[in-house]
Amino acid sequence: MASGMDQLGTNINAAGATMSRDEVERERHKKGQCVSCGQQCYEKKMFSRVPLTIHGLVLNGRCLACRPLNVPANSDAVLPPSVRVALPQAHDGGGGHAHNRGVSSRSLGNH
Repeated sequence: MASGMDQLGTNINAAGATMSRDEVERERHKKGQCVSCGQQCYEKKMFSRVPLTIHGLVLNGRCLACRPLNVPANSDAVLPPSVRVALPQAHDGGGGHAHNRGVSSRSLGNH
């Protein structure tokens, strides 16, 4: 989350009046921003909002700074490449890659 200095002046409206916290959150929501920190999370279209994915910052409209993913280390959850952690690949010892295990030539159409 941003510090007080990072957000200096963000609670002033166009008329120069100070906005309440609720007003700031409503304004950010309208602009497609995270209501907590102001990170852009959605692209505004004419009649819709398109969720953004920004590497390390936003995942499908979710601000990762304010709402980080809670994925247990032993989970089989599949994360998109933009947030996936690089891990060493296991090899099957037979010259093939571990991700090719269980794939027969028949399933590939090579009869």
